[in-house]
Amino acid sequence: AGNTVVLKPSESAQHTAQVLTSLLGRVFSEDWVKVIEGDAQVAQSLLEIPWNYIFFTGSTAVGKIIAKAAAEHLTPVTLELGGKSPCVVDGSTSLQKTARRIVFGKFLNCGQTCIAPDYVLVQKEFQKPLTEALIHEIERAFGTDVAQSKDYGRIIHEKHFEKLLSDLKNCQPVYGGQQDKATLFFGPTLVLDPPQDSALFQEE
Repeated sequence: AGNTVVLKPSESAQHTAQVLTSLLGRVFSEDWVKVIEGDAQVAQSLLEIPWNYIFFTGSTAVGKIIAKAAAEHLTPVTLELGGKSPCVVDGSTSLQKTARRIVFGKFLNCGQTCIAPDYVLVQKEFQKPLTEALIHEIERAFGTDVAQSKDYGRIIHEKHFEKLLSDLKNCQPVYGGQQDKATLFFGPTLVLDPPQDSALFQEE
């Protein structure tokens, strides 16, 4: 009883893929669960197989490729794609507690999770105290020299690092913004009132 699974992790997280292969291999036979590592070409080859079901987490662009390939075999799919995750703060609860939760959600894995808060919608009267609370919580979690914190990670690769730089173009941070391309360090950064047509508002 049950389903067999072929798992294709991201090629950008090779160590994670190796851990998955090791852990799953201890519990399941390869006849039940098989981890396949590789680049986009490997993924494309997998899409030529008439699977019973495909579940994909990733970008909208790749999601379209998968949906098109799945349609060839009428394979049902679940696509968990990019989007925006705003927080709405109306001041009806503790701003400090709110800030602590936002900081945890946003900077977990340096924000590289699909449910990380992207931006905060807050009444103007609460903007300044919330900003101060966010700064306090960032420094409480990671210290004033975040680059030295053992609890703050790095951007996964140079392409994403460059995207962050591009997203911040023409935006003036009110806090943070420190970067080190050599180590892929991109510190916590707060921006107030970015244009609604900016990448910060429009892209994940």
